[in-house]
Amino acid sequence: MRVNPWSFVGTMATASMLAVCTASFGGDVCNGSATNNCCVAGSTPGCSDTDCCNTVCAADPFCCSVVWDGICAGEASSLCALCAPAICPVDCSSATVEEGELCGNDDNGGCNNPSQLVSFIDVGDVVCGQYWADGSTRDTDWYEFTTTENKILTFAVSGQIQTNLFFTTQGCPPAVIQVATGVPGSCDAVAISDVCVPAGTYWVIVVPANFNGTPCDQDAKYLLSIIDTGSVCTAPPGDSCADAIPAFEGSNNVDTNGAFTNGDPLPPECNSFGSVTMFNDVWYTFTPSVSGLWEISTCNSVDFDSRLAIYSGDCDNLVGIACNDDGSGCGLTSNMLATLDAGTEYRIRLGGFGAAEFGSGTMTISPFVSCVACPEGSVAEVELCGEDLNGGCNGGGVYEDAAVNSTICGTFWADGSTRDTDWYKINL
Repeated sequence: MRVNPWSFVGTMATASMLAVCTASFGGDVCNGSATNNCCVAGSTPGCSDTDCCNTVCAADPFCCSVVWDGICAGEASSLCALCAPAICPVDCSSATVEEGELCGNDDNGGCNNPSQLVSFIDVGDVVCGQYWADGSTRDTDWYEFTTTENKILTFAVSGQIQTNLFFTTQGCPPAVIQVATGVPGSCDAVAISDVCVPAGTYWVIVVPANFNGTPCDQDAKYLLSIIDTGSVCTAPPGDSCADAIPAFEGSNNVDTNGAFTNGDPLPPECNSFGSVTMFNDVWYTFTPSVSGLWEISTCNSVDFDSRLAIYSGDCDNLVGIACNDDGSGCGLTSNMLATLDAGTEYRIRLGGFGAAEFGSGTMTISPFVSCVACPEGSVAEVELCGEDLNGGCNGGGVYEDAAVNSTICGTFWADGSTRDTDWYKINL
């Protein structure tokens, strides 16, 4: 996949933007046959304006050999006059707060600043800020606010240039809760409307959509508003660990609609596609009736891209036991195995992979049924679960003897990023 670095608000462009002549660098796709608008991402190579097509493809051949994607459109906005960003007037007379950062400084660069500096604002503030984009570098402005109750808020930006707006958790790297992106070639206002925001501290980030075309001498400004709609949102049952819903062996109805994203990260070993965030999560308690391996599954039984995790301990001292994002054969739904002790209460966490992933369905909890039954006359493995009596090269060179024409019925396990390996020695 052709993407920018992890930092969705990264200051640096991924490629240098060079001024080049308009000789034919794009080949046949730049002869006027391409139909893509040069200023907007398309689904085929090249774009309709010959000069712009050749200019961009000289700097980035991908645009004419593979597809005219969003990066190509961004390059066109910097290199082609027909895609030059529109300039909209901004009146700062209604502002209640001035950003106070001089153009070229990085006083509130957040996670793009080594000191992780942010500006502090309140719900209801209207901020007059300044931003710029030049030399493949852009200004990113990070604002921190706190709400003491669950509120429905709207975030809006009116800027002189095309602007992107992010609402995220606090802390580096942040988890993106919602995003609004400007339309290429437009400086229309962008907004993230009617978001249920649980009590807590968050970041709002204002970013020029492009990396060039707005030097400091343009003195580009924007107005950022955090609007309190006056409505209070209520969390559904199970939204917090302390409010977990009892779950039982068998099929359990689940529903994450309206659940808050509290930002608590999953354990590091649960990293999936670069993310340890579970969105719109709901908590359940479960007490197994027997000790052993249990299967907890939303496999093809919920209508959203799910994630699962299970913990031992109380809510103040949670210990991760197992997790799963996409189960084998389950598409984007989940299937998790965990070794559990009878009579012990565990906490199951169910949520979505992304901010827009929530829904309903069923979660099934059942003892894991082995695919293999020990046949009559088989020999039991000498090692009990948790022991390492035949770990071979992983366990001090100890092997279990095996005879030709014998059948060994063994056990194995995988838990806490460790797995059992059983080594057998045969003498011929």
